[in-house]
Amino acid sequence: AQVEITPLDLVEPSLDTFITSEALIRITRIIHEDIITEEAIPHGRKQREDPTLEKGKTRIVQQGQDGIRQKTLRKVYADGELVEERVINQKVTQAPLETIVAMGTKIVIRTMTTPQGPIRYREVLQMEATAYYPGPESTGIWADGYTATGTVAGHGVAAVDPRMIPLGTNIYIPGYGVAEASDVGGAIKGNIIDLCFDTYREAIHFGRRPVSVYVLE
Repeated sequence: AQVEITPLDLVEPSLDTFITSEALIRITRIIHEDIITEEAIPHGRKQREDPTLEKGKTRIVQQGQDGIRQKTLRKVYADGELVEERVINQKVTQAPLETIVAMGTKIVIRTMTTPQGPIRYREVLQMEATAYYPGPESTGIWADGYTATGTVAGHGVAAVDPRMIPLGTNIYIPGYGVAEASDVGGAIKGNIIDLCFDTYREAIHFGRRPVSVYVLE
């Protein structure tokens, strides 16, 4: 019948089948369409310690950049109708470049004048301060007046999260004075510090406020 077919076309029955003149021959025209797409490969982030950089400061050593992945998508059409869609090839045309951040570890000792005299500190933490009185008004009927480290609670005692400020560390808080991190508390997590006062009235007056905590050398 002089009907041209391509290697992709489907012929039913097959070309090597013996047929009669009345047989119905069906040809399904198959077309492949290849589409190339690109997608971003997210870049990572890595931190490394830098002993030449002051603790608490950071510096970008290498700016990250997303990579590029190229995909070849093949769409298969049968008589103009989309019947299949699949990825036939993919490759990375540009590798991602991770961000590298230097984290300072160098301890720098500074001096500051306070109403209690000059202090030497190595770090300043921005925290939320609460206040308590070591009596039952603040700590419940089971309060015994002692801290977690065994010292007597009073002005100059601070309850901290040891992950933020190790127990035994001396600190200075403007508006409060010098204290020692010698107590803990169930509600003292993260950047929270609880300052002890000698009277319930003083604790209530102090309330809750943001403070700068100077970690002394």
